[in-house]
Amino acid sequence: TCSPAVANMCLQMTADDCEDEQVKLLVKKTFYCDDYYGSFDDAEEACSASSKVKSTVKKGGFELEKFISNCPKALEGIEEKALSPAVKELKNFIIDGTSAAKSKALGVVWNLGEDCFQLSSRKLDQKFNNLAQFLSILASVFDPLGFFAPYVFAGKLLMAEVWRALGNWKTAIPTELHATCEQWVLGLTKLADLQVNRWYGGRIGQEMWLHVFSDASKDGYGAVAYLRFLDGETIKVAFVAAKNRVAPSKVQSIPRLELLGVQLGFRLARTIMECMFRGKITRLTMWTDSSVVEGQIKKLASSIKDVFVANRISEIHQHMDSQLFLENKREIRHVPSKQNAADAMTRAMDAQEFIDHFPVWIGGPAFLQKPEEEW
Repeated sequence: TCSPAVANMCLQMTADDCEDEQVKLLVKKTFYCDDYYGSFDDAEEACSASSKVKSTVKKGGFELEKFISNCPKALEGIEEKALSPAVKELKNFIIDGTSAAKSKALGVVWNLGEDCFQLSSRKLDQKFNNLAQFLSILASVFDPLGFFAPYVFAGKLLMAEVWRALGNWKTAIPTELHATCEQWVLGLTKLADLQVNRWYGGRIGQEMWLHVFSDASKDGYGAVAYLRFLDGETIKVAFVAAKNRVAPSKVQSIPRLELLGVQLGFRLARTIMECMFRGKITRLTMWTDSSVVEGQIKKLASSIKDVFVANRISEIHQHMDSQLFLENKREIRHVPSKQNAADAMTRAMDAQEFIDHFPVWIGGPAFLQKPEEEW
């Protein structure tokens, strides 16, 4: 047996024994292995919930410690020895701004003072001569939610280009290609100051509209998701997550790659809707700039002779007909290529180009900020 699996099973059983339904849900949904991450509307609620979760899991033999929050007031009910060392740095930051306290949230850098996520790589200063060493640097960029997906995609394309040229992990990279790869690595340091807000801006239980954009090019395909909601009378749009893939080595037509992008978009939407148990997504819109794919999705999978296309249309229909999606209004709409947010993930960008595009990438297409009738 695997010890993490056994520990997780014990944690779930501990949750089942809890009579408080709210605490039970928090234990079941906000733990990743032995890390607990909760988000609340105010410090008092956070303090109360954390204290209850701590006492609940303790009954199962789990001792929660190293508590940390972007709000020191939320930690007032936690004893000193159970706090993370970074809490002291955060207090200094709030008092005099002398420390930009940072921590790690599942491997992602969390700037506590600004309450935002930032890019990190432990191998920015590492030299490389061959593809294996370059891949080591590329893999060190931990970006599970795709905050920096367009720039990471450029690195993936470089790796594929070097592999096609050499076909060997240990052969020295030719001078011209090495210079291009080195430029990409140096670009990572320029991205270190970019920030992505941790808080979407909505409230727990607030109705939200999930928008997922997909796109493809000869180099790859991808999907990016945004939440749209009202804050009073103001329309807010927040970046949620993005995923992209390099195109298969076996050449595929653009319509096929566009279909793969939509398939990836539905998978991304499903993951988001399953994970946002405290949100209230009431509507899902899948955006694509491919009229061909729109037409294919309207057909029955059994009527399509191309097996590749039929299998993916079948999966898309399964997503759309699942209980998770049926509970919400879902639709597929066309978006002009110039307004497709996913376009940035399917072409190589240098560091400065991505920095210039970053506000649009994180903020979403401009039309989402307008009332629906103006789209």
